[in-house]
Amino acid sequence: MGRTLVCSIFLPYTINFHLDELEDKGHENHPASSSYEISRNRRNSIRIDNALSHLAISQKESSQATPAPLTPAFSPQHENTSDYFNLSSFKRGGGTKTPKTPKTPNIGTASPLPSSGRSSPVYTQPRSRAGSPPPFAKRDDRFGAPGLGTKQKLLQKRRDSLKKDVALFDSARWTVERGIIGNSGLFHAVDAAVRDKKLVNNVWVGLLGMPTETLSKKTKDAISAALLVKHQSLAVYTSDSDFEGHYNHYCRKILWPSLHYQHNEIFSFFHEESNWDAYVRVNQAFADKVVESYHPGDTVWVNDYHLLLVPEMVRKKMPNVAIGLFIHVSFPSSEVFRCFARRNELLRGMLGANLIGFQTEEYKRHFLQSCSRVIYAEATFDRILLEDRYIDVYSHPVSADPEAVQAYLDNEETIDTINLLKKRYENLNIFVGCDKMDPIRGIREKLLAFEQFLYDNPSYQKNTILLQTATMTEDARKYGVEVSEIVTRINSTFGDFSIDHLPVTFLSSDLTYPQYLALLSIADAFIVSSLREGMSLTCHEFILSQKEKKSLLIVSEFIGCAAFFRKGAFIVNPWSFLEMSQAMREALELDDSSKIKRYELCLNVINSHTASTWAAEFENKLRKSWSSQQKHDLSHIPRFTLNFVGSRYANAKKRLLFLNFDGQAVSWEGRHEFVDFHYGYMINILTRMVNDPKNIVYICSCLDRDELETFFVNIPGMGLIAENGCYVKPHTASEDNLQTWIRLFKKEQMAWRESMHDIIEYYSERTPGSALIDHGYAMEFNYVKVENRDSGLRNAVELCSSVNETGHACKAIPMEGHVLVEPKDISKSTAADYTLKKILHEPSDLDLVLVAGNNRTDEGTFIWANRLPVFSFTVSMRVENTEARSYTDGIPSFLNVLNSLCD
Repeated sequence: MGRTLVCSIFLPYTINFHLDELEDKGHENHPASSSYEISRNRRNSIRIDNALSHLAISQKESSQATPAPLTPAFSPQHENTSDYFNLSSFKRGGGTKTPKTPKTPNIGTASPLPSSGRSSPVYTQPRSRAGSPPPFAKRDDRFGAPGLGTKQKLLQKRRDSLKKDVALFDSARWTVERGIIGNSGLFHAVDAAVRDKKLVNNVWVGLLGMPTETLSKKTKDAISAALLVKHQSLAVYTSDSDFEGHYNHYCRKILWPSLHYQHNEIFSFFHEESNWDAYVRVNQAFADKVVESYHPGDTVWVNDYHLLLVPEMVRKKMPNVAIGLFIHVSFPSSEVFRCFARRNELLRGMLGANLIGFQTEEYKRHFLQSCSRVIYAEATFDRILLEDRYIDVYSHPVSADPEAVQAYLDNEETIDTINLLKKRYENLNIFVGCDKMDPIRGIREKLLAFEQFLYDNPSYQKNTILLQTATMTEDARKYGVEVSEIVTRINSTFGDFSIDHLPVTFLSSDLTYPQYLALLSIADAFIVSSLREGMSLTCHEFILSQKEKKSLLIVSEFIGCAAFFRKGAFIVNPWSFLEMSQAMREALELDDSSKIKRYELCLNVINSHTASTWAAEFENKLRKSWSSQQKHDLSHIPRFTLNFVGSRYANAKKRLLFLNFDGQAVSWEGRHEFVDFHYGYMINILTRMVNDPKNIVYICSCLDRDELETFFVNIPGMGLIAENGCYVKPHTASEDNLQTWIRLFKKEQMAWRESMHDIIEYYSERTPGSALIDHGYAMEFNYVKVENRDSGLRNAVELCSSVNETGHACKAIPMEGHVLVEPKDISKSTAADYTLKKILHEPSDLDLVLVAGNNRTDEGTFIWANRLPVFSFTVSMRVENTEARSYTDGIPSFLNVLNSLCD
């Protein structure tokens, strides 16, 4: 078995440069502001000014703290995390606390274990050179207009300084560290699958999570070699300016908000196109690395919205490789997705994959609708059908790793912190929330709902608190100010100095993972009020941390895990403060037996669906999808020739043939008019086939009974299936079946016709030149004569979506120039099955079945025949993606083979 190349925007590893060692040796060094910086997962935090906070640190005390070297960690004014988790610094009931002097951060050390939590180690790494002139530029290069000599000198000075930085990092010792940014849910899931031996031989592909343009080729090569040999990782390198445009602008300010229904109209208008090129270049760098490193038998697993173009880019270079794509964030409705200026390119990039996975059925459905309505691709319930291949689409939510979380819960630091917090908040009801400071996370809505709860329930005002952690993001300072004002108002209104009580404690500093789990463990309810979110694994971690208290979740209905925990959690609308307030009260007042029952439902879901099984299942499903699609690819299925079928056909004792020649062989300008020269040739061949006593031949057609009988009236003994399976005329009379038409549907199965007539008529009226054609068994929206082809195609796609998504007892089949709406449970395949079982009574001597067709309505019959215990040939007479196991280049080629078989 080959490797799995797991592509994620960041590797699970990064690099730490030990510049302090150079300084000890007397090496010329540069201050952090000009040459390097300390990189953290969360570089910034927010000050929450709260005069009432019993945890406040005075400005005088803060200013006396020993400054940290390089770039120090930011300590929020209202809360110092080291003090908060120090029991001796807090005394409930009017006591005071003496803040400790912040410790100097240390340089992080390498560790084979995952990052231990929300609080990040400190690494020394290069400063981004986005927007800086390249160090290898010639001295006489011109920057700006002539005559700007001062500017030229400044640029040259910067260039010289950057050259020194290259030499500085070249000479520094470096170590590989566990990464502090990236998709931690993915990292832990793959690690768990590897630990459980469900995933073997995987190789990570990603960026290092730091600026790399300052590094020389020699340093990059050495880092790449160490990562590949010791950590099974392939490092991708891009320019700092490309990464800035890709990640910080296109991903974070265009894709991320819109995927979560927060479209940034102003930023998109001015910056979407300007940053698109950077997004493309970074995706191309990933694709090039995959192609360069690919070994036969490898599979490629691409993750998340940062790399949506990679599947198509890899497919262009390697058409037969197995490619999977999993989207970890939410996917919006087609009406939101079509707001992207590059919507077509994004979707076609994704469709380079063999398998596309989403967190929920809702996100999957939105993607299928977007493909159908934006690029007019044919979409079924779980598949996108392209001209030459298809893509499987499914939903399977990521989960947590119970074994790893339990290991941290058993950690001594976690146990000590839990005991500390229990003493601190003894006899209090505790709501807990852990989020990033981002409007999408719904912190504002959570605080307003908690405020509503306190107003609605006076008895809880003095004995209930909300512990909210919120790590700062770079673009949320304005939002943070708004959150700060709400916190201040709640504490001013409901706080009580006499008992040193404040309803809201807001922690904006990073927490270690033990501290984070400790907060989850003491909660009486955990509130996640995100306005949109892919899955939110914090909910899983909360459930796993609550084995003692068995407290419950209050979860926004707009989060992926709401469907995951729907039987046990309180599912709420975060926009309804009253609904959230009621859920808070119910979570506190629910009786123990009901609480335990709800909790165990949530826990059982996690234990039966772990991170390890999620990663393994995606890998297995990807390989199966690729294998199945290879069989359907015309470049991999055989051509239907005499050599291919001859010996098997000649040796068969009894043969059953279902043939469809609609369209090309029989055409008519009016009733019973033949205009295609293949007709006479076809009748001659079919007559000889029917006259062979070993053959039973049925013609399957969309034509009505009268037309079908007229076309084949001169071939006695020919079986007929009319109106796409609604009627069967047996090939010969018997005791059970006279040679007359048999209706295969019940009256109620056609009850959809009246409502569907109105729907198709609506689309016909809005598409000048189109027509509604009633075939009796089916209805047709025909847009062949529409002048505006795009308008006809767009309305045809919308009609298909409207019919197939509403649960009617009918289905819409898109075909060239028209859409056919027919009964869902009646088809050529059901008629073929009826013929075999009811008319022929499954003869024991039947040893060959041949099914041939030339349009989309035959695909179900191909699937039916492929599953028969009898040997079967399935033949597609159209050169495109098909379920058939062989193909010919049109009807003439197929007729030529039949003619040879008759000789």
